[in-house]
Amino acid sequence: MTQAPRTRGRLNRSLVLTKAIELMDAEGLDGLTIRALATALGAKPMAIYTYFAGKDELLTAAYAELVAAIPLPVIEDGIAGLKQNLRAHRAVMLAHPCVLPLVVRLDRPTEYNLRLNEAAFGVLLHLGLAPREALLRASAASWLTLGSVTNSTAKAATNPVVLPSAAEFSPETHPALHAVLSVLPGLDDEELFEAGLDLVLGPTSDR
Repeated sequence: MTQAPRTRGRLNRSLVLTKAIELMDAEGLDGLTIRALATALGAKPMAIYTYFAGKDELLTAAYAELVAAIPLPVIEDGIAGLKQNLRAHRAVMLAHPCVLPLVVRLDRPTEYNLRLNEAAFGVLLHLGLAPREALLRASAASWLTLGSVTNSTAKAATNPVVLPSAAEFSPETHPALHAVLSVLPGLDDEELFEAGLDLVLGPTSDR
C-alpha cells in the first residue's frame, strides 16, 4: 500500500483545511476523521490537534474557508447583488459536494451566515419590502439555490433520474405535457436557475 507523503515540518492550518475539504468532497462528512486526515497528510493524529480542537471545530472552519471568497450583497447593488451572491453560493456547492451536508450538519449559524442574512435582509428592506415579504423571498431564493444544486448533483450521479420526453405523450391526449416537454431538452440547469431567480427576486439586467 502506498503511504501518503510525510508532511512533518511543513504542516500548517491552511494545509490541514485544504486536505479536510478534499476528503469530505471525496468521502463525505463521515469519511473525515482525525485519523484519516492525519494519514492523508502523512502526519500523526495528534498533529491535527495543534490546529483544531476536534472534528466539530474543523467542520466549522472548513465551511468558513469555502464561503470566504463569496462577496456579501450590499444595498447599493440591490437585487443584482443578491443574485450574484446566490450564483456564487451555487457555484461553490457544485464544485464542493461537501458544502450542502456541512450546512445541514452545523447546528448553529456561523459568523458568515449571520453577516449574510443581515446583508440580504438589509437589501430587501431597503427596497421597501415588508419584513414578512423579505423573509419569504429570501427563503424562497435560498431553497431555489439548494434545489438547483441537488438537481444538478442528481443528474451527475451514476444512476441519474431519467425525465420523460414529449414523445411519450400524445398531443391529442396530453397537449399541455407534450408542449412543455418538447422544449425541455433545450433548457439547462443554469437557465432554469436564472429563471427561478427572476421569479422570486425580480428580473435584473446583470446577466
